[in-house]
Amino acid sequence: TLSALLKQEILPDRIIVVNDGSEDNTKKIAATFQEVEVINIENRGFNAQGTPILANVINTGLKKLRNDNSEYVMILGADHILPRNYISVILEQMDKNKEIAICSGQIRGENSTFPRGSGRIVQVDFWNKIGLQYPLNYGFETYLLIKAQQLGYKIQILNNLISDTSRP
Repeated sequence: TLSALLKQEILPDRIIVVNDGSEDNTKKIAATFQEVEVINIENRGFNAQGTPILANVINTGLKKLRNDNSEYVMILGADHILPRNYISVILEQMDKNKEIAICSGQIRGENSTFPRGSGRIVQVDFWNKIGLQYPLNYGFETYLLIKAQQLGYKIQILNNLISDTSRP
């Protein structure tokens, strides 16, 4: 995931890896990339995927972005492999239409109709309006989509921008 991220046509200004106590060498591997800032938090002893606990893990990384001058933030899962043009295609779309608050591509084999969690690029101006964090409850990823629409923003998925995942 990090190798693919560092091969993007448009490189991220900052890469923050939040290692939530994983035992798969995430800490060690991420630390080998000089471009990456690693935040290590305690292992809870169980997988948080799909639970509100994952929102807290993501929020840990988002706290590092407070008072940052970034226009966009991307949430990317550890198993998500992006094509080289992923960021550039999405940013081109979002720069053309400032009403788009959240945009993503599509993972091969999925059939999403809205921007998915991993791979989402979010306009920071929008996210700052709601506190630059996910709520700590079930549906936290959906909350962001609904809140954007409630505030008059658009959300978009680019079905022809295909990425892969290393986890089935």
